[in-house]
Amino acid sequence: MRFAPGSTLANDGKAVPFFYPQWDLNSSGGGHVVIELGDSQGRKRYAMLDTGAASFGISALSAAAWCQLTGKETAAGPGVTSYGVSSWGKTIPCYRVRSSTRFDLGQEQALENADLSYCDAASFRPGQQLAALIGLSNFAHHAITIDYPARRWRIAGAPTR
Repeated sequence: MRFAPGSTLANDGKAVPFFYPQWDLNSSGGGHVVIELGDSQGRKRYAMLDTGAASFGISALSAAAWCQLTGKETAAGPGVTSYGVSSWGKTIPCYRVRSSTRFDLGQEQALENADLSYCDAASFRPGQQLAALIGLSNFAHHAITIDYPARRWRIAGAPTR
């Protein structure tokens, strides 16, 4: 992690715009990075880039979003693993699949063979309709630059040291 003052991606042709909604008007002014997530059939959805979620890839926020993102029902089957997560004394059913869909992030940036999951429980309810949260698992060997002043972001191969 590194901080640079000012804007670093304002004139970068490979950087992708993002939205920065502030759903909680009583907050200290912080917001959330929301990006477009396209698929091979040209459908676009919105997803929140969750930089605090290192252990998951794409996490659908509803059963309907899971079906749209994976083309599969919420049940164990070919390529779909089911598991349970313990929460407040209950076991929440969850599903995970390695997606064969290429997800377009814009400007020739994409996620291939992304890890997708969904847990069937009340979850994060943002102030706008989102299909998923995107964690950092799929970007393990990449560097992500988020330019808040310019509202742009970029993914690059991790630099070698």
